[in-house]
Amino acid sequence: EKEKLKLHLKLAEFFERTVEGVRDRKVDELAYQLYNAQDWTKLQACVTNLSMFNKLYTGQQKFDLLKYWRSLESRYDVVDCYIKAIERGDSLPADVLKGDLFYQIGHFLDDMAKYDGATKVFEKARNVYNVSSQNLAVAKTDFYLAKILATQAKYDASEELFNKCLSIYIREKGEEDLAVSSVLNKLGEIYLVVNKFDKSEECFQKSLRIRKSRFGTNHWKVAKTLTLMINYHERRRNFAEGIECGKQALKIAEEEFGPDDISLTTILVAMGRINMAQKQYDEAKKLYKRALKIAEEKVGKDHPKTAEIVYELGSFFFEKPEELVRVNTEVARNFKKKDYWNQQNYNEVKLMGKKAPEKENKKGWSLDRAEKNFLRALNIIENSLGKEHPDYARILNRLGSLYIESVQYLKAEEYLLKSLEIRIQKLGPLHSRVAQTYKHLFTLYNLQEKLDQSRECGEKAIEVFRHLHGEQSVELANIYERLGDQCGAANLRDEAKNYFTKSLNIRKALLGPDHKDTLAVYALLQGLNAPPPPPPPPVMCNITVEELIQQANTEITTEMKAQRGRNDLLDAIKNFGKMKEQLSSAESAQKVQKQAANLEQKKGWWKQNYRAGFDAQKVVLQKPAGKPISKGRVPLPPPPPKK
Repeated sequence: EKEKLKLHLKLAEFFERTVEGVRDRKVDELAYQLYNAQDWTKLQACVTNLSMFNKLYTGQQKFDLLKYWRSLESRYDVVDCYIKAIERGDSLPADVLKGDLFYQIGHFLDDMAKYDGATKVFEKARNVYNVSSQNLAVAKTDFYLAKILATQAKYDASEELFNKCLSIYIREKGEEDLAVSSVLNKLGEIYLVVNKFDKSEECFQKSLRIRKSRFGTNHWKVAKTLTLMINYHERRRNFAEGIECGKQALKIAEEEFGPDDISLTTILVAMGRINMAQKQYDEAKKLYKRALKIAEEKVGKDHPKTAEIVYELGSFFFEKPEELVRVNTEVARNFKKKDYWNQQNYNEVKLMGKKAPEKENKKGWSLDRAEKNFLRALNIIENSLGKEHPDYARILNRLGSLYIESVQYLKAEEYLLKSLEIRIQKLGPLHSRVAQTYKHLFTLYNLQEKLDQSRECGEKAIEVFRHLHGEQSVELANIYERLGDQCGAANLRDEAKNYFTKSLNIRKALLGPDHKDTLAVYALLQGLNAPPPPPPPPVMCNITVEELIQQANTEITTEMKAQRGRNDLLDAIKNFGKMKEQLSSAESAQKVQKQAANLEQKKGWWKQNYRAGFDAQKVVLQKPAGKPISKGRVPLPPPPPKK
């Protein structure tokens, strides 16, 4: 290994010494050899040389530059390095205007998700353009400053700046210019995010008209706007129109670039999402598979574009098909039926020794395959964009949701908290994606019976939705309903009533009094006046409290405690200890009583497992190494009984 490092260092010294100036061969080799030689000081000096940067940040090479900086950013501040290089000015390329170089550096920092640094450099570029009265260049810079503001969910400021760009372009180039249509596309995207659907559609239609009049109906820029309209129609549930836009965009792109061009992937993914929304899973899977094949062939298996498609394919496998949801709902209804537990034959219950196989389904739903795709996408983004990028946080967030579904709660919490940290840092505390992570944490803590933490996350999600959508939004009503349900389960009836009332008022205003969601909240509100359910029947046990606690300490892992909830665990121990039964001295009677007690243990553990709020089929229960299960030891939670 040392010899290898020395060889790379010799090659780096050769190219630095023998190749004069900033020629392409030197650009290709010098940074690469320094990176492999792990000479971080020289590599930092190389990539912050502005003439070298100008050659490196082009085409496919820019991903190499991102890779180099991932190795350097733990040692150097990328923003500080480039700002100091700009201030020194000793390595400025002679053939590039200063404003244009600053503009490129701003682009690079934006790719690195260093939004504050990118803003500083874009503002420097803007000042240079402004001094020389280059109004169009000023508008071009403002356009990207507005994009950063939109990324950070500063939608009002972004909209204002985009409108300034629009005014300059209209004044300088006229209302039918291509630059005007580009701004309209971005404004349409902002209006779509903040639910101003009429304005969004108006912007997209104007942009489409401009591009069709300039280029005709079969130009790739027309296809780009049509792709944005797919997302609009998906949000509006206009699936037929969305599919039609997708077909037009795909036809144009195929005729312009061929059937295997990388530009097709964006259209295919957008169409895949709208097919997923329609539950047309086979078609969605075909589109994702085609997009993935193109991306892997054209840009490689480790490119960020490939990662995006792999992520969407993971989302396909993660979405549970209707037949499985319906079965689970039916089982939940059975649990609530009177005498359901007494009618079960617990002698047929067997303990789980390994992970249960996933259920067969038509769609191909698979948490295992979903996890595999998410982890692959996570690895690609980590290697290409780094661990602090918003795209990395997006995948962490989805993995956290998956681990909630598969009852790996400690792992879910770790991923969600990391995602939350990145999103708050990069996007700000009032971004819609921050609210999304808070919602997942709300669910997680509720399942773990950490009610205070769960409620805190729900309130923070409400704060974000209020900021984004005001007091009247479906998202806000959904959170109010969930908080009300949680308070009702905790017997906090007044607080539950308050949350349900808020949800009901919003849904009445937005959906109408006869909508199914409005009626559902009304039913929950009425249910607060119903008497509480009876307590579960007592559980029999022939073991002392001390023995039970001792066995629980050795058999119940930290993971199980976190999943079951501490209060349920203690209740289980108390219930087992309270209900002891005296055994008959006769040997035959003793045998009968032991069998009955063991049966009641199985029954009780299953009830406790159900009360803890997770599906025992999905819990991996491992026997402790070197500890055979002895007679009388408390059994682990069994899987659901089969009729």
